[in-house]
Amino acid sequence: MDVANAFNSISVETIVKALKFHEVPHYLQRLLDAYLREKEVVWDGGDGRFYRCSIGYGVSQGSILGPTLWNVGFYWLLRVPIPLRLNVCYDLCYVDYTFRARNFEEVARLAEAGTSITVNRIAMLAMRVS
Repeated sequence: MDVANAFNSISVETIVKALKFHEVPHYLQRLLDAYLREKEVVWDGGDGRFYRCSIGYGVSQGSILGPTLWNVGFYWLLRVPIPLRLNVCYDLCYVDYTFRARNFEEVARLAEAGTSITVNRIAMLAMRVS
């Protein structure tokens, strides 16, 4: 599954909530919150004035911090309970995913259900899967 425009589309709010969820020390939460919220774009309007716009989405990609914050936020937003009826028997492994089911049809159903849950959770956060 590929999240479209991933690093630019995760919200600051999602990352801040994830930092709290993961019990990151409060001083680091405050530091990262300020770092993330104090971003803005400034551009020349061509009319002799400069314009500013605050940015509430995205992480920087020029260091390890941006991708790390994205991973923390994305891991948190995907922590959605999987219905117990999806946990059954036999295994099918593909890349780094394992599905347990009684037969191939059940594996396909589980894969579709799990994918649907994940895509819906991503969409709730104004992100999309490409």
